[in-house]
Amino acid sequence: MPPAWIFKPGEREAEVTFQFFAALTAGDASALAELLDEAAWLENIDGPVPTAGRHELAALLAGHSREVEYRLEEVYAGVGRSRARFSLLVAEVPGGILLEACLSFRDRHITAIVVRQPEPEPLLCAGQRPEA
Repeated sequence: MPPAWIFKPGEREAEVTFQFFAALTAGDASALAELLDEAAWLENIDGPVPTAGRHELAALLAGHSREVEYRLEEVYAGVGRSRARFSLLVAEVPGGILLEACLSFRDRHITAIVVRQPEPEPLLCAGQRPEA
């Protein structure tokens, strides 16, 4: 019998979060669809975004302007969830907007994405203490 893969809590969620942002940045709708659950949903800062299934949501996410860049800053992942801080940069506009995406998972698929403005403190990983 082959050895079983052993993952640390949140390791798979972190891996999928990195894959999600890579596909989002590349505008790869098929890669995004593979990461999304069939009933996945998105809530943006402005509220819920109506979509019908993962393929429509993936196309919406992949269809962003090529003048928009998503720069992943940090990721915290736990069992069934992750939070990712990212900068939203727009070509020829100075500075960027810091946002946070909270992802929920079932198995290895993203079931929900909630984008919001982050709390002011940095994300902490297990075992990490805030600086005094």
